[in-house]
Amino acid sequence: MKLDSKIPFSENFPRAKVIAIDQDPAAIMCAKQMAVDYANRVLPVRGKFGNLAELLKKNFGMSGQCIDGIVFDIGVSSYQIDQGYRGFSIRNDGPLDMRMCADKLYGEKFDELANSTVTAEYVVNSYVGKRKTKRNDTNSKIDFLEKDLATMIFEYGDERKSRRIARAIVQARERNPIKTTSQLAAIIGKGAGKYLDSIHPATRTFQALRIYVNDELAELSRGLAQATDLLKPFGSLVAVTFHSHEDRIVKRFLRKESGKVEGLGLRYHKASGPGGYRGIDAYRRTRGLTQEAKSIAEMEIAYENDTEALTFRKVGNIELMEQEKSKMANNETNQLVRMVIRTKKAISASSDEIADNSRARSAKLRVGMRKS
Repeated sequence: MKLDSKIPFSENFPRAKVIAIDQDPAAIMCAKQMAVDYANRVLPVRGKFGNLAELLKKNFGMSGQCIDGIVFDIGVSSYQIDQGYRGFSIRNDGPLDMRMCADKLYGEKFDELANSTVTAEYVVNSYVGKRKTKRNDTNSKIDFLEKDLATMIFEYGDERKSRRIARAIVQARERNPIKTTSQLAAIIGKGAGKYLDSIHPATRTFQALRIYVNDELAELSRGLAQATDLLKPFGSLVAVTFHSHEDRIVKRFLRKESGKVEGLGLRYHKASGPGGYRGIDAYRRTRGLTQEAKSIAEMEIAYENDTEALTFRKVGNIELMEQEKSKMANNETNQLVRMVIRTKKAISASSDEIADNSRARSAKLRVGMRKS
């Protein structure tokens, strides 16, 4: 599944041009150098791929079905992890930043894009939001509550010890502000305790903070939603993801665009008797799963693979069941089929690729093709 950035410039594609969109100033510097090396066939654009259509129109006057292929390479880059001052690394100490759009070495002194995003330090220590007062609505500083931190760490990091970690962070920040990555990693390590697996105790929490700070899942959803409209007939959409949340978004997007109907989903699992819908806790009990053993993401995967659970069950409310069947049938009939899925399952990195780059072990690739 290896993606080589030099393939479009091989002799097989003598007239190919690449529009390189990235919010990281360092990546844009790299793309500008490639533009020199390949006779201006690389066109760097700084921005977020959630604004894909707007950036193409603003910079090149392009709109409608104008692109032959789109590649989404999601997540943090090796460069960002390796530079301690960017704040992504657990092992390389640096300020608790984690903004993909900010780089003090390559970014502008007054950077509007970077200034529009909060840092991980800000999220960990405090949060600005609207709070109603007796007089009027005002912007006031309020704590990012322990339960809010726990929810974020659990949902974005699949961290089963999210409550313990959130409690440790809140207790630590009450004594002194948390400023650096090593400081936060030590707090998490002490609060979470030992893990059976080999990863660092702070890995999943750092992932959750990074996703939250950069609004990564929403950016991916917005970019995908615009991609189909921009692709020419038979144009390809390629997405490389690195964790289950991203992969699920891409998978569901391709299924939707190809006319496939989603099942009821984990949060709408039907009860076997009268009583309507059951939620996550009921499904966890049904499958004999404990909160400590399985995260929401893992349970959703199990649920999707559980064909029996995805079928309609006989319940007391027959009328409700018929309504759901009718709704799904209408969705299937009215669904506009715009894509063809080219990968039956996600493609994972080969053993050779993982040997070359251990960070590729969690990568998954999915491909769709725009219909005529």
